[in-house]
Amino acid sequence: AQVFPSRGGHSVEIAIDAGDLGRMSLFAARVPTFAVIAPSLARFDQTKAVYWQTGPLAYALTGTGSDEIIEQAAVRLSRKLQ
Repeated sequence: AQVFPSRGGHSVEIAIDAGDLGRMSLFAARVPTFAVIAPSLARFDQTKAVYWQTGPLAYALTGTGSDEIIEQAAVRLSRKLQ
């Protein structure tokens, strides 16, 4: 785990060895705008991430697994972090 400074307070990133899902990283930060955003896949060159927002907190999940595996994991996490 690592803590980072951000505009809305501290943010945190956690590296996870998720067994069959591979290595994953979860980033969470408080954001200035309250919103509810469903998990959405974003691609950046070779990297992919699924991001979502629940109220004042935004999350991003990245990993070495397929798009489908990362999206499914993000949906499950988003439901638990509401």
